Parts: sequence; structure tokens; C-alpha cells
Amino acid sequence: MTSEKIRVVFLIRSLEAGGAERQLVELVRNLDHATFGISVFTFYPGGVLESDLENLPGVRLRSARKAGRWDLVGFLVRSWRLMRIAKPHIVHGYMSGANEIAWLLGRAIGARVVWGIRASNMDLRRYDWMTRFLFTCGAWLSRRADLVIANSRAGKRHHLQHGYAKANFMVIENGIDTVTYCRNIDSRERLRKQWGIGEDQPVVGLVGRFDPMKDHETFLRAAAIAAARLPSTHFVFVGTGSVRRCAELQALARELGVGEHLTWAGAHRDMAAVYRAFDVATSSSAFGEGFSNSLAEAMACETVCVASDVGDARVIVGDTGEIIPPRDADALAEGWLKVLQAGPAERAERGRQARRRVVEHFSVSTLAARTSEALLRVAAGQHPVP
Repeated sequence: MTSEKIRVVFLIRSLEAGGAERQLVELVRNLDHATFGISVFTFYPGGVLESDLENLPGVRLRSARKAGRWDLVGFLVRSWRLMRIAKPHIVHGYMSGANEIAWLLGRAIGARVVWGIRASNMDLRRYDWMTRFLFTCGAWLSRRADLVIANSRAGKRHHLQHGYAKANFMVIENGIDTVTYCRNIDSRERLRKQWGIGEDQPVVGLVGRFDPMKDHETFLRAAAIAAARLPSTHFVFVGTGSVRRCAELQALARELGVGEHLTWAGAHRDMAAVYRAFDVATSSSAFGEGFSNSLAEAMACETVCVASDVGDARVIVGDTGEIIPPRDADALAEGWLKVLQAGPAERAERGRQARRRVVEHFSVSTLAARTSEALLRVAAGQHPVP
């Protein structure tokens, strides 16, 4: 490479609100723009996170304007034209679907190809044939990518066990903006008031789309158990999903008798305020998680976490919170009650320990530095250090 900027195109399905999408935004913000010329290309336009990149100096945001699932030929032609204009040295896919398209387009224009793996232990039986097909394609094509980056140790293990190439696979964990994600009492009180929740009322929250992997069912069953033992407890879901999925979960909440204890908060722009409003943050995922942003972000806000032992949850939480078996409503409720009944002082101390863990191990500066080093080595035709 010469002294010119290394042109990198990040390719992602959309910039709708989501953990992987927000991680991409953080990475683009924190990479050295004097070293990298950065473009972000989406399949679909109009995501709520686009505004975070639109006015960022030196970053180009483009969309291939995919009209729907079966808009394939036109989508590929438009994507190829965008790549021809951008002339990237590296095309970096972000998640399944985008990874495979990144390989196809990158090879077509002579660029190096990097993939981003964001999940682990996927139960593919719960998804459609296209998801299963892409996973199989990914395993075969991974040998032809220049680098595959997983955001979790669990994700790397899972993909290697299912045929992904080991030689070009490394782990770079997610990074959290600990300036944005921090404790703020005023913000906490404002949002709880908006939700109609009293300041002294215990709040247990879950952030995540209504996807089967998040296992909202176990959360609801645990909520029924915890509410019976600590009736003042309130539960909050932050996230969205299909109309059918929402209806299924709401029906289960009514069946379990926890409707009056539950707030369906929908999507929320200020996620730091959300975590501050919780007394306990939860990941009840049964499978599929790699590095849970929701856990690390909550910890940065000094909120204690109770999480199922899926993906890298144990690595993230350490001894600052509670780790419980997946799909175990009794254990989940017990974990919540252990934290809530310990009292405010002990909970506050555990929260401070949680934030220190994120600052020390999962900062956005570490994410940017490790990714930068990996991209520089790929651009130079060198094998990145695992």
C-alpha cells in the first residue's frame, strides 16, 4: 500500500436499530479517518441509525435500495456499480447475507474481503430455508475470505465446529462507548416517570428484538415467579418484532397474569437512559448470542446484569452479576431476586464493579485499535494476528 488512505466499504443489510448496527456505527466513528477512507453501504435505505453517519466527516453513506427479498439481479447490479465508484481496497461484510454478498462483490472488483460474525450457537431449525442456506454457503466461502472476525469466543467456536475455516479466523470483541453509557440519575428518573414507574419500584428489563433466540417466553415465566414473591417488581421489554410475534408474547403475558407488571416500551433511541432506568438488566437468550451489547452497555451504566449462560455472557459479566442456565425460569427469577433483595448499597457497588470491567476490557478504543490493526494487515496482504 502507498500513503493513500485505505478505502474500506462496510456492507450491512440496514442501519435499523440493533446491537450489530450500533456497533458498526461506533466502529466507523472511532477508526482513524486519516488512515481509512470509509463508506457504509446498506441493502435497504432509511434505517434510524443512518442519521448517526450522515454528517460524519469523511464517511460516505450509500444504499443499493433493495426493493424486497427477491430483488436480486437489480440489487446486485446497483451494488456492483456502487463498488465500482468507491473502488475499495477492502469490502467488510457485517453479518450473514452481507458477508456472502461482500465476498461476491469484493472478488468481482479485485478487493480484499473481511467478514463480521455476530452470533453463536444458532438454532437454525427455528429459521427459514434462506437462513440455513446462507449459513452453509458461509462455511464454504469462509476459506475464500481474507479474514473472518467474530465478536465473541463462543461465535468463533460455533462457526469452526460447523465448517468455517480456522486459518483466517480471529476474535475482536465489541466496544462500548463509556462516555455515552454511564450512570445519570436525572435521566433515570425522567424515563421511569415516562413509563409510569415509581423511583423506589424495582425494575427488571430486557433489551432485544422479539426474536426466538432472545427467549422472551422464559423471561415472562420468570416474571410471574418473581412477581409472586416480590409484587412491587415491574418488568420492561424494550424492542420490537413482527405483529404475530408481539401478539404471541402478549397472549402469554396475559395467560401468566403478569400484564399489569409489564411495560412494552417498544424501540427507544436513548439506550443509555433505558439501562439507567433498570435496576437489573437481563439477557434471557436461549441460543444465538455472541457478544451481548445489551449486557455490556447496561454494565457501563452501572446496572447489574442477570444473564443466561449463552455466548460470551459469562466472559462479559464476570463476577459482577449473576449467570444462570438458559431456558430456566426458576433460576432466572432467583437471580433477579438475589440482586434486588440484596439492597441498594450492595447493588450500587456491584454496578460500579460492572462499569470498571467494561472500561478495562471492552472499550470502544480497544475495538477500533484492534480492528484498525487487522485491516492494515489485510490491506498489506499479511495474515492478522489472532
